[in-house]
Amino acid sequence: MEIAFVKGQFKIKGKTGSVLIGDGKVNIESDNNFVVDSAGEFEVGGVSVIGLGGRAYVIELDGLRICTLENKLTDAQLSDAGAIDITVSQTGDMEVIKPIDPWVAVTTAKVSGVEGVAKYVITKDKLPTEFATVWLTS
Repeated sequence: MEIAFVKGQFKIKGKTGSVLIGDGKVNIESDNNFVVDSAGEFEVGGVSVIGLGGRAYVIELDGLRICTLENKLTDAQLSDAGAIDITVSQTGDMEVIKPIDPWVAVTTAKVSGVEGVAKYVITKDKLPTEFATVWLTS
């Protein structure tokens, strides 16, 4: 799986599908693009999306669970999200990210002591054993 930040949106490209995340929506790229902008569960072309409400989503792709968020999740949203491998967010605020307890936090916000990268490539078997932060530069 490859995660990048392109033209103000996160692009997540996996073996089984691709999504664009921006403006509080998840666009599942397929022959007929499918936009998720509300709470509920959706599956299109090998990509599963759970809308948690409040512009927060869980994306299941290539065996990984990715949570995209803008604000701190409520207790109910945290419960609905379940176990998360990776967060993607434009905030570097650890108070927003920590309650989710991901293995990796991918952000577009500059993080002290972290070198910026253009894209992040990860697979389920290559998740770090300790929490890691990735700073995406566009």
